[in-house]
Amino acid sequence: MKRAECFLLAFPLADYWPHGAVDQGVMTRGERRGVDAEGLGRVKLSYSFSRSKEFCTRVVAQPIPEIMSYHAKLSDEALRALEAERRNSTMISVMMALLFCVLLGLVMAVIFLTTEVKETPEIITFAGSQDAEERVEKPEIVNQVERKPSAPSKTLSRVIASTSVTELAVPVTSVDLDTPSLDFGDSEDFGSGWGNGVGSGAGGGGFSSFGSTNPNSGLRGTFYDFKRDRSGKPTGLKKLDQGPYTKIIQAFTRGRTWKAPARYKHFTSPVELYTSSIVFKGIPDVEAGQAFQAPETKPGLWLVHYSGDVVAQTSGTHRLIGWGDNVLVIAIDGKIVLDASDKGFTGEKRTRRGSINVPGKPGAALYEGKPFSLSQGRSYKIDVLIGDMGGLFSAGAMVMRKSSDYKDGSGIPQLPALVVSPLTEEDRKHRSFVKPQYLNPEIFKLK
Repeated sequence: MKRAECFLLAFPLADYWPHGAVDQGVMTRGERRGVDAEGLGRVKLSYSFSRSKEFCTRVVAQPIPEIMSYHAKLSDEALRALEAERRNSTMISVMMALLFCVLLGLVMAVIFLTTEVKETPEIITFAGSQDAEERVEKPEIVNQVERKPSAPSKTLSRVIASTSVTELAVPVTSVDLDTPSLDFGDSEDFGSGWGNGVGSGAGGGGFSSFGSTNPNSGLRGTFYDFKRDRSGKPTGLKKLDQGPYTKIIQAFTRGRTWKAPARYKHFTSPVELYTSSIVFKGIPDVEAGQAFQAPETKPGLWLVHYSGDVVAQTSGTHRLIGWGDNVLVIAIDGKIVLDASDKGFTGEKRTRRGSINVPGKPGAALYEGKPFSLSQGRSYKIDVLIGDMGGLFSAGAMVMRKSSDYKDGSGIPQLPALVVSPLTEEDRKHRSFVKPQYLNPEIFKLK
């Protein structure tokens, strides 16, 4: 390396005082590594001084080769290896990120698919029976079923003989012996011969305590059995199931238009009957299904809905008073005016007015409903719901003016029964416990 001299530098000796120079007295030569003034890199400084001097007098800068470096330069092979390592790390990171995304997507898909599968059965359950039930409720097959047999006299004679032990007809024995026979023959022998009896009268206005097949005779009634579905299979409900029965009645009577709630599976009668009055003595509840040509119906959890348009024959404020074992609910123009059910299924306000002795149902609880106004000549819609949880059935309604009063106590109220059309002789025989003058359409008349 070429040796070169630099300009004179002035600096304290303390900065460059060689280690051990103090003990030698006068040091004529010394060396110390440093940086030259021109920035040439690391240099070896050669200088001479005496101990009495404070500053160096001469500095010679001589570049020295760099044996070691703080920054090593990598070879091409090392650079290639480093680049390959960087590529591998990047690829592994990308693959791990993609794998995590795929795994997260699979987990979310499983969650959503599981939720969707759970919801599917509910949609199918509620949608399936509604449409089918709506179609079955209005089949026009009345004439085919009812015109098959004619009424044989032997069947009637057998009915008379089998029911002569009933004592409910004692009040009318003075009229005719046939009255109790016909009255209780219908109610006691439905299981064996009612199919023929109803069939015989279908074409010419067949009759039962629940009405006749003559559409001009009164309010139209349809029978519903909630213990079985439209195909006759059990729904899981049984007689005396008051909880579900209450919910069914409340759903049935909710709103201005009454109808069987579709969310509760049920069987609908193949025929409709028409009744002129809402008065039923005590009878086994299975007679309802038999009257509507559904003899397979077992006791309990059935309903009959009667409805029709009537014209008011008088004006003023009136109330309905009645009894129901188990169900009697009446609405005028969609508003409930009486719930005389012994369990008060709808929760409507009513007033207890003692009890009533009905043939077959002594001591039935009597209830008074809400007041309602009538305008003579105006048309009104009447809805009536009757039914039973199982056992004995009886129901009835009578009309009283607001100014009139019925004292609490036993017996039959001396009030007009809820009648919408003139009663036939059969009708009157079935309701002989009501005085004849109270079995006329004085308040309402079928439109």
